[in-house]
Amino acid sequence: MGKEYSLRRMGKIRAALCVALIVSLTGIGACAGNTADREKQGGETSVSREPNVKRKAKDPFLVMPEKHAPNKACAKIDAMLSDFVSGSAIGKEYRAFIEKGTDTREIWSKAAREFLRQYGEKLKHIAEADKNGASALHALRVYTEIDEKIISGKLPEFEDGAKAEEDIKQGREPQQNPQYVKAVADQDSARATLTRCLPHWPVVF
Repeated sequence: MGKEYSLRRMGKIRAALCVALIVSLTGIGACAGNTADREKQGGETSVSREPNVKRKAKDPFLVMPEKHAPNKACAKIDAMLSDFVSGSAIGKEYRAFIEKGTDTREIWSKAAREFLRQYGEKLKHIAEADKNGASALHALRVYTEIDEKIISGKLPEFEDGAKAEEDIKQGREPQQNPQYVKAVADQDSARATLTRCLPHWPVVF
């Protein structure tokens, strides 16, 4: 557990340094905790897997999103998501985390899985009637499945944690687990789809 925690802490330190560098050069951006875990979403938003900082004004559940859903199917799903976060216990817990400026990654992962569970049948009906809805539902399933595996430790970033820790201490780039790298890429793609479709889908740092 100590080694795994150390690796996570080192990943966070690298992410913080990377963020500082990008912000100083461009004035806007975000950086992932590892080289495989970053993306551009819709050419506008850079997404990272690191914990979020206080960013209440930018959260779509605390202020109205500036953009609208691109089609009717996405609009229906987005309305469901907004209602879920506003009315469910875990949704309210997520919003409380935002208010406190607390790391929201794990709580949002749980909320997204619960949203899929509670609204699964309604989402399925939308998906059956519209290809945009089908794409969003598929992305939601991919996102939640992979996120649960990564957060729970079922899919580790490094196959050999001890060796990876030693590589980091020695200033070497540790070898990532190929399955983890592929999963991160798949989840990034799913997140991009959800962000384009759902104005209320949060950018979770």
